[in-house]
Amino acid sequence: MNGFLRGDRISREVAHFETAAFVLVHPDDPETIVGYYALSNTAIKRAHFSNKERRSLGYQATPGAIIGYLGVDKRFQGHHLGVYILKRALCRCLGVSSQCGCAFVVLDVEVKNERAISMYTKAGFKEFKEPPEDEGGDEPGRPEKKKLYITMSNVKAAVEQGL
Repeated sequence: MNGFLRGDRISREVAHFETAAFVLVHPDDPETIVGYYALSNTAIKRAHFSNKERRSLGYQATPGAIIGYLGVDKRFQGHHLGVYILKRALCRCLGVSSQCGCAFVVLDVEVKNERAISMYTKAGFKEFKEPPEDEGGDEPGRPEKKKLYITMSNVKAAVEQGL
């Protein structure tokens, strides 16, 4: 996690307005970062969604948000902070969707990370019918990932029900 926050990649992405990064700090020590998430925009072709969802989408490439990074410091894991951070990210995406088209939220999760997959599935995320290709291509040496999404209408319903 700390490597992410101090890394050249996230600094460059923020500096070039490619992503927006947010941190959660410890309430007793604002210098201690407990977790983080980052958001960007994307567009995914209708063909990747289910038939039911596809019928309701107007554009060939549907605008959405990406949760590009989401993590909790190992010292603070096991206290449902990942769920809390996910809720904050989804609420921010919902707010943005009222000002700029944003029909879904997408994220990548490591296939081996069963806890994270379970958390995202419980929040309403599901796998694409046919996963979209990553624009940047596969990075050598990176773990295998699964692409999940949730529609903004399901985000809205989940937020209204207390997620």
